[in-house]
Amino acid sequence: MQHLRLPALALAASLTATAAFASAAFASDWETVSDTAFTRVMETNSTMVALAVQCADEMKLEIYAANDGPIFHADTGETSEFQYQPGKVVALVDGEAFPLAAAGAEATTVLFSEGSEAQNYLAPISPPLAAALRSGGTLELRFDLLPDSAPDGSPHETFGRFSLDGAAEAMDSTGPYCR
Repeated sequence: MQHLRLPALALAASLTATAAFASAAFASDWETVSDTAFTRVMETNSTMVALAVQCADEMKLEIYAANDGPIFHADTGETSEFQYQPGKVVALVDGEAFPLAAAGAEATTVLFSEGSEAQNYLAPISPPLAAALRSGGTLELRFDLLPDSAPDGSPHETFGRFSLDGAAEAMDSTGPYCR
């Protein structure tokens, strides 16, 4: 499995303003570096700082965190076992839910559509999710990291919200597999 390899120096230069994690709003314009489209988090209660999408051979999604590692809840500094497990991650695109699964890769969290147990719960990004990422307005990634529930009662209390404005154009410039 090939993971995104966004040059660290290019990402660091582009994300200087988001180095500190907090529940704050940031600019969320999409940019491209090499063969990767990325955007900064708009609002979060976690250590997420950026979302990267690569479309060279299949759609790949990666989350970059301020700590160059796993995603933590910003208020508590806690995380839990959420990788390779079903039901721990969900993507909401304009309110439509898409179950995801996560895997770790060096200094990022890689997201997949939720697959079967035989697939270790990691399936390629589904065509409906890919289409929603291209046409939607807002993506919210929600994780079940704490024993507490979210205000809406769901187990996914840790979130990062990203603008999808300009995402389709940015993805188109990185490869054919996100069209």
